[in-house]
Amino acid sequence: MAEGTHHRHRERLRKRYEHEGLSHFEPHEILELLLFYSIPLKDTNPIAHNLLDRFGSLSNVLEAPVDQLVKVEGVGRSSAVFLHMLPEVFREYEQSKYRNKVVLGTNQEAARFAAAMFIGMTKEGFALISLDSNRMVLWHDIISYGTSNRAIVYPRDVVEAVLGHNIQNVIFAHNHPNGSLAASHEDKILTETLIDALRPLEVNVIDHIIVAGADRYLSMSDAGLMRN
Repeated sequence: MAEGTHHRHRERLRKRYEHEGLSHFEPHEILELLLFYSIPLKDTNPIAHNLLDRFGSLSNVLEAPVDQLVKVEGVGRSSAVFLHMLPEVFREYEQSKYRNKVVLGTNQEAARFAAAMFIGMTKEGFALISLDSNRMVLWHDIISYGTSNRAIVYPRDVVEAVLGHNIQNVIFAHNHPNGSLAASHEDKILTETLIDALRPLEVNVIDHIIVAGADRYLSMSDAGLMRN
């Protein structure tokens, strides 16, 4: 693509975004637009196609490790870091909405809160959300990480976090990167084990939420999968 034509193409794509947003953009066009900001002079169209050919989807591109992204023709380390950083930016963006005296009045509100904690994560993580008696969030964090299909959670780590943050009411949450919303047998056993471990500390376990995507989640309490 000639330099003048390339410049005009960039301007058209930018103006289209300004007027339409991304809702009518194809995946390669979104990547093209993103790469404008890390590759200011080159034609990013073939690079966007190379990325999609290698990883299969926009989400896979953004979740790919930096060392895999740089293997794609035209992608330097700065661009790879930029793309890899975006899911974490999205996650911080979503969580920042909840940082000022957030009250999770229902388990579904808590599930949306939990979903924001796992945006872009390709491995299972296990989180605690501490609430006061009015269900206002006092503290939350992902306390352990596992593999792509298994959360690694030790009851002693949960007990230590509960004691360290003086938690009296807690919601457990973990993600299923494979998109499954089903609570596995292991999920149910883990929940019961943690409830038993926290009972001597008089900690109220409100729910265990499974997150399978930004807007897909399961409340084990609402589904009747937890002991009252």
